[in-house]
Amino acid sequence: MCAIPGNTRRFAQLRWSKRIAGKYRWVLYEMWPLEDPVSHKRAVLVCEQNISQVKALEDQFKRQNKRCAPVGLARAGEKGVGGRSAG
Repeated sequence: MCAIPGNTRRFAQLRWSKRIAGKYRWVLYEMWPLEDPVSHKRAVLVCEQNISQVKALEDQFKRQNKRCAPVGLARAGEKGVGGRSAG
């Protein structure tokens, strides 16, 4: 098999779970063009990886960052720490 370097394609896709109704999973597909060693025709090698845990952690991190505002950076006219005006 002779994979052509630099032609790897990657994309993530949301897929329905086969085992649990109503559940879904994130899948990362990686594809490489190559030549079939038996038929000598062009082919594509596909690797499928379940990345649901990675995506769940990314979502959790995004939610935490939305809730946490920078400390000590009150806008003009707003009350800062100790009830004093920031402006």
